[in-house]
Amino acid sequence: MGVVWIDSQSENVLHVMTTTAGAGTILSDLAALSNAAPSFQWEGDIVDLSPAPVVATYPSVRVTARLFFTDAATGSIATLYIPAPKPSILLPDGVTVDPSAITTLITDCIGNLVAGSGNTVTMFTGGQLWQQRISGIASLQVFP
Repeated sequence: MGVVWIDSQSENVLHVMTTTAGAGTILSDLAALSNAAPSFQWEGDIVDLSPAPVVATYPSVRVTARLFFTDAATGSIATLYIPAPKPSILLPDGVTVDPSAITTLITDCIGNLVAGSGNTVTMFTGGQLWQQRISGIASLQVFP
């Protein structure tokens, strides 16, 4: 499934998930945990979701909660991102994802989300807040 997320600052990000039985429930879980909103998703047909992102603590899609899952057969990793995550999913350190706050999402991923090996994930191994750095284009000014 491909999902385009929009944040309250009108920035967009594309996330792609590979599953065995469809990612509809995973997308619903992610949307409930994010301040951003899915604006388009496709898994077959492209659907316009009429987004309504929220201005909150982490309003930008450049801030994500990275969730890590593994498959038992090879230890291969699948990374799932919650764009503009709600602060309520973090432990008091403000960085670590609290697994008890995302139990529905974890349940929907186990046995469905596909790791790099091609196997479905069997375990949630942790998560953390991550912010993408913004870098401008540097220009060189030459003086005579």
